[in-house]
Amino acid sequence: MTPMAQLGGFEEGSAEQTFLQDVTRKLGRRKLFIIGATALLFAVLAAVIQVLPRTYEGTATVEVESQTPHAVAVRDVLGDPAFTDETMGTELAILNSRELLSRVVDQLKLTADPEFNPNLKPGLLDGASPALVSLFTRWAPELVRSLWPDDKAAPTREQVYADVLDALRKHLSMAPVSHSRVMQISAYSHDRQKAALIANAVVDSYIAVHLEQKAAVSGEAHRFIEKQLGELREAANSAAQAVEDYRNQNGLIAGEKNTLLQEELTQASNQLLEARGKLATLNTQWQAIKSGNPENAAAVIADPTITKLREQESTLDMQLANMSRRYGSDSSFLGPLKAQLGAVRASITAEARRQVPSLQYAVNAQQANVDALVARLSDLIGRVRKMELARAHLATLTDESRAAHDIYVNFLSRAKETDRDVQWTATPAANVRIISQAADPLRPWFPNNRVMLPAALILAFGAACATALVAEGRKKGVLSMRQIEALFGVAPLGLIPLRTERTEAIYHDATEQLWNRLVFDGGTGGSSWKSLMITSTLPSEGKTTLARALAEVAVNRGLRVLLIDADMRSARAKRELVGGHVIGLGDVLRGELNPHDALHPSPTGVMTLPAGRARGNPTRLLSLPTLEATLRQLERDYDHVIIDAPPALVGGDCWSLSRLVDRTVFLMKWASTPPEQASVALNRLFTADRPDEAAGTMSKVALVLNMVDTKMAVKFGHADSVLYSPALKRYYQ
Repeated sequence: MTPMAQLGGFEEGSAEQTFLQDVTRKLGRRKLFIIGATALLFAVLAAVIQVLPRTYEGTATVEVESQTPHAVAVRDVLGDPAFTDETMGTELAILNSRELLSRVVDQLKLTADPEFNPNLKPGLLDGASPALVSLFTRWAPELVRSLWPDDKAAPTREQVYADVLDALRKHLSMAPVSHSRVMQISAYSHDRQKAALIANAVVDSYIAVHLEQKAAVSGEAHRFIEKQLGELREAANSAAQAVEDYRNQNGLIAGEKNTLLQEELTQASNQLLEARGKLATLNTQWQAIKSGNPENAAAVIADPTITKLREQESTLDMQLANMSRRYGSDSSFLGPLKAQLGAVRASITAEARRQVPSLQYAVNAQQANVDALVARLSDLIGRVRKMELARAHLATLTDESRAAHDIYVNFLSRAKETDRDVQWTATPAANVRIISQAADPLRPWFPNNRVMLPAALILAFGAACATALVAEGRKKGVLSMRQIEALFGVAPLGLIPLRTERTEAIYHDATEQLWNRLVFDGGTGGSSWKSLMITSTLPSEGKTTLARALAEVAVNRGLRVLLIDADMRSARAKRELVGGHVIGLGDVLRGELNPHDALHPSPTGVMTLPAGRARGNPTRLLSLPTLEATLRQLERDYDHVIIDAPPALVGGDCWSLSRLVDRTVFLMKWASTPPEQASVALNRLFTADRPDEAAGTMSKVALVLNMVDTKMAVKFGHADSVLYSPALKRYYQ
């Protein structure tokens, strides 16, 4: 890898690291062109926008409500579906339907409007002058007959109507508003009032279609329900009658709380309990009597007489106890009381014995009563079980009757809800609500100056930038040393600015650096070279100026330098360099003059050998053996010989000189010399009969980028443009 590749790669990559930076630099270099082209193109586009036909937009918005407001609950019959994307799609399909748009066409009479009826628009030749039509018909009769046939049939009413509907659809725009139930309906027309009328007519027709659809569905539901009411009424009545008949047949007549049979069973059960209680009491009394103890018998027999005697016995016992405490148990005062007490007890015993036969009869009678009640209760239980089965069946019949009645009542309610008068009274509008009607637009929808003028400015600017980039891309010259190395595989030896009064200091430094590189870099190595040829691809690429500058650099360093002008094809243009003398190299090569006799000193101290007169073809003159002899003699007499050669593509002069010199400086004019032409010049200059000789000759060449425009180089932004940066320029100043 060459030193240039090693050291310049990073700098080049930094200067051109992004595509955007490169584009920005290119646009900056063409900023005046871009500004002018943008202004011109924008003016043209703005004028075109102002003459375009105006189109106005009328916009109305409607809301599709999720629930229809009703005075009664009819959502089971006319229930609104959930509001989804499918719902919105359905509504948009309704808005675009032929039925709805036909209402708008009929309402606004659009079939008579040329804007919507293409059959009413004038033809291409309708407005032309008769002479022009006659001329066109005479020169292109077949085309006229194919485009405007005489026997063209008039369109039918259906065809006209279909054309108007298609045109109306093209003039309408319907779209939902995101995240809402709102739809926006826009109409476009060249007439601002017509645009608003069309949008409002579409909304009105949309609401009318919804109302008619609601009425149709309501009427259909009403007719269906009325048809079912008769059958349901008969079914409900039949079910109710079956319940009553079954209830009567099975004795299921209800009392206050239960059926009569259940009440009878309850009563018999209570009677049995009471009879068994009495029987138990009588059995207890009887067992006491059967024990043979009159006292026990008297204690258990609940006779009124015995009860009264018991009360007397208790009273006497109390009196006897009181007297015993007062007078003692052995007192004579106790005798009458004891006698009276014994008489009462004897009466109780006698009365108990008298009650024995009647007690036995009472026990037997009560037992018979209990048995009768048990038998009656068993019968009632069996009847109740049968009744429960009947009641279960009755419950089924009752449920069926109630269900039939409920269905009848429900359908009757629906019939009332869907009644036409009730429905229209309760619901005066469909489930569509107008949010805003279309008003006459104040500004045209197209062309929209607020949008199109900025867009035209952007378009003009973009076109100007694109044109500038295309122009920049057409540059054929080389702009940096890195490009030279990439194109030719040879590291350039230097970068020489265009010599002006402003760049004089930079120019001198560049030539000094170039001389150092020529003396100490590459080629034959060291300072062993004696002769140096300077050439280029084409004329006017700075060969003579650079040759003089290098010669002055060498003279200023105390070296003896000879500058030879070998361009005998343009010698007349260089006579001023030698004070008007015309003798020179041509005379020396013809042997007419000694080389030293043709030398002339310049004001800068450089000895110069002018080109002189060729007197024929310069290529033939430079092919003479005297050229090599002269050059070798001058090399011995001077430290360095610098040859200002003609352009490499002019004749064969440079090729003849290149074979004899030690080194060659090949100049390429910055941003001017096409690389392809430079390659042709190098191939022509260093072509040899043998490849090894060509390689050796090519090793003596040094490429130099000459006449660099320092301002433009900085704008291009290549790595080596830093040599001409404002900071370095200020340093030189």
